[in-house]
Amino acid sequence: MRRSLLFLTTLAAASLSAADFRNFAVTLGNCTEYIGTKQIPLARVAPSVPAPFLIAGAETGFATIVIRAGRCGRASLEGAPSEEVRVAQVGVVLIPPDGTGGINNYTLAYSTNSLRLAARLELAGLNVTLDPDLVYEVTPDPPVTGGEFFFDASPVTAPAWYLSGMVTDPAGPQFPFVANWWSAIRSGKLKMATSIPLLAYGDGSVRIYSRRGGLVGKLIGGNSTGFEVNLRGVFANATMQVSVLP
Repeated sequence: MRRSLLFLTTLAAASLSAADFRNFAVTLGNCTEYIGTKQIPLARVAPSVPAPFLIAGAETGFATIVIRAGRCGRASLEGAPSEEVRVAQVGVVLIPPDGTGGINNYTLAYSTNSLRLAARLELAGLNVTLDPDLVYEVTPDPPVTGGEFFFDASPVTAPAWYLSGMVTDPAGPQFPFVANWWSAIRSGKLKMATSIPLLAYGDGSVRIYSRRGGLVGKLIGGNSTGFEVNLRGVFANATMQVSVLP
């Protein structure tokens, strides 16, 4: 599967100019997500966040990790045929590098089931893990008041981890939100900015599980942990703009 991704990436690069492939947009629709955050000792993550990025709260000796699982029933990359896209993201909260966004995270790991999206992000410079069997389930689905949540990231080329617990559908107001995910790349910085016109959050109680030697296990310091913040996000549409910056 990794060979297929590299082949598609090379093929796409041959047909696109540098100005074309480095910046692109993805339109998203019918989306839900789970976000869990937890404070961990700064030493566990600081070596993975290069300058000029600054970890939020570093002066306290702690950092906040972010685990995000997302599913959009409709996703179209610059007019390409729509597909269901699922993603798994592991990051750490940053001081906003450019002063924008409701939250800014440094990307420690990114997986998706979409070969098309993975190939374009690879072209832009992001280290992406393709996981065609990325599992995102909420039972009942679609839920009425929430339900049991299960998410399994088991890529062939990286250690597996999964989420399990209960989530509650949003009952509060909707509001606009921008989430920025950053990464250091060879030519500068990669920014994935997702602009959501109307977002609503529910809550939940979810745990994450991982082998101790994997990225997630090393971050949480063991095989399993709960989160200090549990959020179930629901939004009808959004746009993710991918940009390469100096």
